Amino acid sequence: MIVDSRDRIWFTSNRGVFTWNGQSIEAYPGMESVKSLPVSAFYGQKWILEDHLGGIWVVLFSNIAYLPPGSDHFVFPPEGHPLRSLPVTSLLEDREGNIWFSSITGWPG
Repeated sequence: MIVDSRDRIWFTSNRGVFTWNGQSIEAYPGMESVKSLPVSAFYGQKWILEDHLGGIWVVLFSNIAYLPPGSDHFVFPPEGHPLRSLPVTSLLEDREGNIWFSSITGWPG
């Protein structure tokens, strides 16, 4: 769970990606039925990240979703991209703005 720079609270469940806007909890449009990692799957891991540009990254069961700054639609890696089937377990942004992923299986290839 995170609070983004627009004061929205983001959280995931096995029923989708949700936001709290201060008045109600809503499934994010287009993300109502995606499967995210359950909260207890890997204690202490990060599944939602706001990057330094204001984009939102979300870890799904076997994919990654990204909401670019200023957009209202999540995008996914193209077919055949390693992140399309990599079981990512955590996200991190370093000081230079690079996004890092950890996986229980390592990087394919």
